[in-house]
Order: sequence, then C-alpha cells, then structure tokens
Amino acid sequence: MPAVLAWLVLAIFVPEKKMSCDSAKPKIDLSALDKRFKIFLAVVTLFSIGNSSDAFLVLRARSAPIHMGFLPFLWVYVAFNALSALVSLRSGILSDKIGRRPVIIVGWLVFAVVYTAMARITTPLGVWIWFIIYGIYYGMTEGILRAYAVDLAPAHLRGTAVGAYYTFTGVALLPASIIAGFLWNRFSPSAPFYYGAATSFAAAVLLAVLIKSRPENGKAPITMD
Repeated sequence: MPAVLAWLVLAIFVPEKKMSCDSAKPKIDLSALDKRFKIFLAVVTLFSIGNSSDAFLVLRARSAPIHMGFLPFLWVYVAFNALSALVSLRSGILSDKIGRRPVIIVGWLVFAVVYTAMARITTPLGVWIWFIIYGIYYGMTEGILRAYAVDLAPAHLRGTAVGAYYTFTGVALLPASIIAGFLWNRFSPSAPFYYGAATSFAAAVLLAVLIKSRPENGKAPITMD
C-alpha cells in the first residue's frame, strides 16, 4: 500500500518534464578514451577472468578435506564483511593521498596470496585466517577500481568509462567461473585458486608497469605512486 500511494502522488502531483529535441545527448564513445584507460580496462579484465565466483571459496571450505560446518563458516563470513568495511573506509582515504593505483596493486597482491593459501589449506583454522584476510582485498579494491576508472577518463566521458568498466568486468565473470569449474573438476579443488592467484599477480604487475602516474586535476605528481 505505501508503494501504491507513493506512485499515485508522483503520477498526480509531479509533472513530467518534456525533453527538448534540441537537448544535447550524452556522448558514448569508447574510442575517445585514451590509451591509459584502455590499458587499465584490459588489465582489470585479465584480473576478472581469474576472479571466479566466491561460491568456489565457500565450496572449498565446505568440501574435503576441510569439511567446515555451516555455522562456523557463517561467523567467518561475518568477520570477513566487518574487516572489508573497515579496510574500505581507510583505503578510500589512503587512495586520496597516494593515488588509486598503488592501493589497487596491493589489493590484487593480497588476492594472489589468499588464493594461493586457499589452494593449500586443509583445516578450518586456515579458512578462518585466509577468508578473513580476503576482506582486505575487497576493502582495497571494490570502490577504488571504480574511482580509478573515473579518474582515467575526461569529465565528458566518465559515464562511458564507468559503463565500459562494468561491461568488461561483468562479461568476464562468466568465463571466470566456467574456467574455475573446469579446473576444479578436471584437475583438483586447488587448481582454480592457483589459476586465480596467477592472473591476479599478473594483473598487479601489468598495472604497475604499463600505467604510469600523471598529475590529475592540476595537482603536482605524487612520487609514491
């Protein structure tokens, strides 16, 4: 009922503004984005192809030889989310000071370490340690990657940049999980995590080497980045 009443108020009392035919249409032109953004898009897509669904982490914890119970894993997940939220807040502040790129690189390296560890663990204690540390990766990259995509684009193409970022990373999720499932079934439950660790490490190295810093918004260069 509240939703129906809200709709009636909008429909009756809020007039719809007519769009002029002469109004400027938003520009969508991926080719207009510069080389740095295109390299970033390629690198983040490489990372995404190795970043399979977190369901594989859950399956790893619940399967042999670990056999972690549902309730203990639920508490692990709560701790993971708490650490992710805390790190996200601090990472946003840090990235404003030293730049987005070094924060993303460290986050991807944390991902590589965690996935390597998840490939090797055999006890619930290992899940407790490494899945919680996984929250550091989330906190250091989730919002920062989107902000970096915006930073690399000119003001009039920021919508295009964000759309391209979501499109390429979203499309990569399906093959990432298909590859992980194939590796799990064809080789071993550890194989998808070694694969994810390798792609994340490669992406971190490429981001560090291929994209150089430059002054943004008229600011002086940041030597730490």
